[in-house]
Amino acid sequence: MADDTVQPESLAHANWLPRWEVYALGIGDMLALIVFAAVGRASHGVEDIGPVLGTLNTALPFIVGWVIAGAATGHYRGLALYPIGRVILRTVLTGLVATPLAIGLRAFALDELPPLSFVLVAGLSSTVLVLLWRIFWSRLRLWWWRELPG
Repeated sequence: MADDTVQPESLAHANWLPRWEVYALGIGDMLALIVFAAVGRASHGVEDIGPVLGTLNTALPFIVGWVIAGAATGHYRGLALYPIGRVILRTVLTGLVATPLAIGLRAFALDELPPLSFVLVAGLSSTVLVLLWRIFWSRLRLWWWRELPG
């Protein structure tokens, strides 16, 4: 098992993140997407298989899309967390890649393409929620770990 402690030489590599922080980012992203799914389902009055299971079922293609897109765009790397302009750009880029992936997975699962209005609203609102989380985390880690660049 790899050592998760921060070594001084590791701090010099700005793209490096400790394993726990990658997990925290992933969990935060998933929670933002679960909130997105819950709000969307509530605003449309969807009550098919129960609130918890239905919300998780709705969120799943978006979570998978964001994880795949995040791996491709460097969303889970140190440089995605500072400066604030890069946080915004990297998250928006990841959202632009994640949305078509998520919509494709959702369309495959439901065997129907959603209307363009759904794609636009889902892409924008999910990206905004993940962006708010990412901005919060980037500021929190800067406050907490002062030697990091901001």
